[in-house]
Amino acid sequence: MEAVEQFLQWVKESDNIVFFGGAGVSTESGIPDFRSVDGLYNQKYKFPPETILSHTFYRNNPEEFYRFYRDKMLCLDAEPNITHKKLAELEKAGKLKGIVTQNIDGLHQKAGSKNVMELHGSVLRNYCERCYEPMSAEDILHSEGVPKCPVCGGVALQDRYGNGECENCGWKFEKDADILEKQWGISYPMLVSTTTAKKQYEQGLPFKATFDEFVNGLYFYSEMLFTYENVSYEVFLKGSETVVFCSEDMQQEYGSKEEFEAKANIDGVLLKDLWADVSFAGFMYCG
Repeated sequence: MEAVEQFLQWVKESDNIVFFGGAGVSTESGIPDFRSVDGLYNQKYKFPPETILSHTFYRNNPEEFYRFYRDKMLCLDAEPNITHKKLAELEKAGKLKGIVTQNIDGLHQKAGSKNVMELHGSVLRNYCERCYEPMSAEDILHSEGVPKCPVCGGVALQDRYGNGECENCGWKFEKDADILEKQWGISYPMLVSTTTAKKQYEQGLPFKATFDEFVNGLYFYSEMLFTYENVSYEVFLKGSETVVFCSEDMQQEYGSKEEFEAKANIDGVLLKDLWADVSFAGFMYCG
């Protein structure tokens, strides 16, 4: 109780709060998170969810992406829960300056919050990649296959997937960086620099972090993942220093980041030496 009372005291005394949130905020509204027993990572699909939700997969397998998108991401009947509502109350009272969310459900705005920064876009904003005609989430939900624009027949884009706006590069987020830095006094680093991301996009390459960028990202995001030879691997922190590296069939633990960098391996081959063949390297983009 002491910790709760201390937290409430901080809220009472502060008028400069910024809330960072992820998937756990919306579970009470009936939207599945990623890591719980009933979460998306524990459900079986032809491809793992972290692969399906990558920019590269979206471009290469749009029909499979949209099947998953309709089944699991378009929760259009969900309503704000007590967390969304309380945050909106704090903003209205002048205590909360803004919300930074990994969620794409729009429930913070539905609850009444005004200053919401959506790191991964929103399912409520979709448009044609050819003529930019807006397309409703309802239309996409009730479409079949790859949804097409009713005006020109182009492919529909959810706003986090267009023009290189993906979770690994932060290109879209660049537009909002000044707001975070200047107005709220905080920053949110991404794995791949904007300059690198733009070059990769122009060359038609997937956004991919170097091994060093991947390891550095671990200490900000805590949970990372990648795919090698069609197997998904996860790297996460246990405590403040121990690094766990695992897949369905193996698990390794290292006492520090440095030890992980030097010794992590797959079937005896050092991870840093096979990194060129790794794909979908990134952070756990939802909470």
